[in-house]
Amino acid sequence: DIMCQEYGRYFGVKTGIFRGGCLTGPAHSGAELHGFLAYLVKCQLTGRPYTIFGYKGKQVRDNIHSHDLVNAFWHFHQAPRAGEAYNMGGSRHSNCSVLEAVAMIGEMSGKELAFTLSEDARIGDHIWWISDVRKFQRHFPKWQYEYSIEDIVRQIVGATAEREGVTIRLRDRERHGDSGGGCAVFRDRFATGFGGVRMAISEATQRHCVRHSGVVSRGRGCPARPVRVRRSEERRVGK
Repeated sequence: DIMCQEYGRYFGVKTGIFRGGCLTGPAHSGAELHGFLAYLVKCQLTGRPYTIFGYKGKQVRDNIHSHDLVNAFWHFHQAPRAGEAYNMGGSRHSNCSVLEAVAMIGEMSGKELAFTLSEDARIGDHIWWISDVRKFQRHFPKWQYEYSIEDIVRQIVGATAEREGVTIRLRDRERHGDSGGGCAVFRDRFATGFGGVRMAISEATQRHCVRHSGVVSRGRGCPARPVRVRRSEERRVGK
């Protein structure tokens, strides 16, 4: 970190230092003391016991999707600066506490977590961590987040279910815009893994979607075109 700053400022070497918060995504291999979202999802989907260390589970972390991080690298590469250091994480855009993550995973997967609360916090652990990314946003205003904390958790849940061979009933809450100000839609998906999600959309949900927007979106977390609603039909959606 310091060496890159020194060479950048003294000799004009174009170097960027990125001080990462919680970097994650669907391929993240988390462990008990590292990569808490990925490990938490794994425990909750497979029924493994989980220990929350300290702060009653209210400790907060920001999480940035690997796509958004690499996209930040790309923007820097297009217009590099000399000896600049940037905080890089989910910031106030994408963050949650441990308890909020547990609730989110449960809502999406239908799985409950068997956890215990330990009064002993991890050594050197922060109660609250939100990265301030405003400097990078000032220098590269075209860079924007594409994944929210909900998008991130949804992808990790789907990918973990596929890796672990766990059958889940994945339930999403998504918003679809329309001229009337948008409508909230719950979509039930019966999934075995993330690769080939079999979507079963109820008659009532289909009528509601068609009336308000005419389309059920797969969300920003899935890089494919929207899926047009067809009544009384099940569609098989690829990656």
